[in-house]
Order: sequence, then structure tokens, then C-alpha cells
Amino acid sequence: METKVKSIWREIDHYRPIKNLDTQEQNYIMKGRLYKCLMGINLAYETLVNQILAREVVLGIEETNTLARQEENTKNLKNNLKTEMLHSALSRAKIPLY
Repeated sequence: METKVKSIWREIDHYRPIKNLDTQEQNYIMKGRLYKCLMGINLAYETLVNQILAREVVLGIEETNTLARQEENTKNLKNNLKTEMLHSALSRAKIPLY
């Protein structure tokens, strides 16, 4: 199943192909497209966006999507761990959770 982002990216490629350009021109165009796409991402991922845009070689949408999902999973894991630690501390202190 194709994600909405990949579908939009494919549509952009269809209507604005970047064929027959040298690598530097392709990278410039791809970085512009990637920038526009990344500007719609939640501000909580600003560090990730900056890291992606600072790369010398421009990532494709698949690689960018993978990095964003990894970052989201990491944030969720950290939040779950904090919640579990809080519940554990409160249960040891015999404080009700309501």
C-alpha cells in the first residue's frame, strides 16, 4: 500500500520530471522538493529536518520517510518509558493514579 506522501511525490515526478539534468542540478531540484515536503512536518522533528537538509547527497522520499518513522518510534519509546517510570514511582509511593 502506497503512502500518501509517496503518492504525492510520484505525482510531482510525473508532472515535473527532472530527467536529462546533471547530478548537481538534480540534487538542487530534489533538495527543493524535499525542503517543501519537510516544512510540513511537526516542529518536534526540527532537528531531523535540519540533519536531512544539511546532507551533501540529497535523500529520496523513501529514505527520508524511513528516518522520520525511526525518529517517531524513538520519541514514542522514550515517552512510554517515562510513563512507565512515573507509574512505577507512584505505585511505590502508594499514590493513587486518578
